[in-house]
Amino acid sequence: MSTGVNTEKMKASRKELLDCIERLNVIFNDIDVQYASIQDSVEGTVKDIITKKYNEISASYEVIKNNVMVYVEDLGKVNSGFEEIDQELSEVVISDIDKVVERS
Repeated sequence: MSTGVNTEKMKASRKELLDCIERLNVIFNDIDVQYASIQDSVEGTVKDIITKKYNEISASYEVIKNNVMVYVEDLGKVNSGFEEIDQELSEVVISDIDKVVERS
């Protein structure tokens, strides 16, 4: 007996989110490298605009990664909760079966 929740799919989703964090790190690193490479190539208003946008984007890196990690942790908690419910239901069913067998 189970809760009907596909805990394996939830585990797979957690892994996918962790993989997303790795891909985000690559993207963020690429942005940093590209910004550093053009920083000395531009001046004036263009440089100010690029720097402003870069600062806005890079300030979001940690927020984005933290949000994804919260999703990963939440999925883990939900999955654990459902596994505990499954275990409890199994114990109740086994206990009830044992009671029926004893009465027979």
